[in-house]
Order: sequence, then structure tokens, then C-alpha cells
Amino acid sequence: MSMLGDKVDAVMSSPVITVNEDDLIKTAFYKMEINKISQVPVLRKGKVIGIIYDSSILSKILKGDEDVNSIRAKEIMEQPLIVKTGSLITEVINLLSRNPAVIVVDDDMYPQGIITRSDIIRYKLSRFGFELLSGKSLDS
Repeated sequence: MSMLGDKVDAVMSSPVITVNEDDLIKTAFYKMEINKISQVPVLRKGKVIGIIYDSSILSKILKGDEDVNSIRAKEIMEQPLIVKTGSLITEVINLLSRNPAVIVVDDDMYPQGIITRSDIIRYKLSRFGFELLSGKSLDS
């Protein structure tokens, strides 16, 4: 089953868990932990301006050259990969070969969803009749 004509709206996770640019990185990590995610988009006035990965937080903590309790999201955020709502899934697959997540935004840069490699795998498997339930394997 091909995904060639499928749109990102069919596979994206929404609503998007986000942080504001002035939030502390411990707030970002807390949101990642409680939502079992490994990245959060960073917003300024509700619009996407960056993304923080758990690996970014880990790198900053391991450097140990400053107080991690005072580091803001904007200080460690990375350039996000972005696609617009209505884009084709095939565009996202190419981006995901190089990065762990792609943010879906509207024309004004407000976040509408996020797509990870796991979302693509889950979507593709579901099209073949596999149902993945929390804590269950495909062999169950």
C-alpha cells in the first residue's frame, strides 16, 4: 500500500506539546518525561521558532559549565524541520531520514502537529492491519 498521495494530517500527532522560548530546560525535560516524548517545539508568541531534543539537554548538562537551572529553551533550541499542513507524507519521510521529528505548521507558523519516525512506522503498519496497543507487541 503506497503512501504517495497521503497528507501529513493523517499521521501527525496533535495537539503538540510545546515550550515557550523563555521556559527553563528543566520545564522542557519535564514535559518530555510526562508525555513520553523526546522533543518539544519552542514557541515565541505561539509560533514555532525552534525545537529541543532530549539529546540537546543531555549535551548541555554533560558540559557542566553553567547552572542548568538557569538555562532557557531559546539557549539550546535547534533549527526545526517544518512542513505545512496538507503536505505529502513522502516529503516528511525524506526529512526524517536525517532528523528525528518534523513539525507541521499552518501558514502563520502555528504548530498543528508533529511527526516522528515512530508515527510513520505506526501509520504504515496500521495500513497493513496491525494494531499497536500500549505495552503490546506485534507477536501478541
